[in-house]
Amino acid sequence: MKIKNSLALLLFSLQVACCNASSIEWFDAPLLARIKSDAPYKLPPLSYQNGTSVDTCAGYLENSEHSDLVESPVNFSNRARYLICDARSVYLTGQGSVKLADAKAVHQIANDLCKKLDLSSFPNSFRQTIDSSPEVMSKLFRNKQQMDKNSCVYRDHGRNFVLSAIALESRPQAQSRLLIWLTDEILDGTYRAYQPIWFTKSKLTGMWVKAK
Repeated sequence: MKIKNSLALLLFSLQVACCNASSIEWFDAPLLARIKSDAPYKLPPLSYQNGTSVDTCAGYLENSEHSDLVESPVNFSNRARYLICDARSVYLTGQGSVKLADAKAVHQIANDLCKKLDLSSFPNSFRQTIDSSPEVMSKLFRNKQQMDKNSCVYRDHGRNFVLSAIALESRPQAQSRLLIWLTDEILDGTYRAYQPIWFTKSKLTGMWVKAK
């Protein structure tokens, strides 16, 4: 009887863990293959305002919690190479299933980035020119943006603005959230921004907005 009770308790615990676990859908096959690999990443030096310089994912993730980056064009450009560290952190800390999105899902999420992601909800180089909320790429750029695999891209007038969908985390006990990589460059100036941002869907508008 004790054995049966123990087995029943174990089965119940596994069912609860399964139902409470999140699932992560990845939109970039080469990226997923790379972060699943144990091969080390060759990263350029990245400097922080606390005086620390790092060249590993571990150093980057630790210092990003406590200090801001040194503001320089070279440092910001180097930051773009570290976005894979954020993606790998999501992969390693995930407790649920991992799957690669099919072509239809990739196309749909790229379309969402162009037409259903609110640019007014997060800092970017176009923020001061946005005079309505919500604002989306297709409207702001008058449909000059293009979908490219898992990304929505605008390249014109000396700008390179790219939103790339990395992963969608479905959470049974919380709202699903979408991890985006932002590339925001003014090519004839010194402004460069490369950062991962989490988004959730607004229940009021159905738009993707920066997660709080």
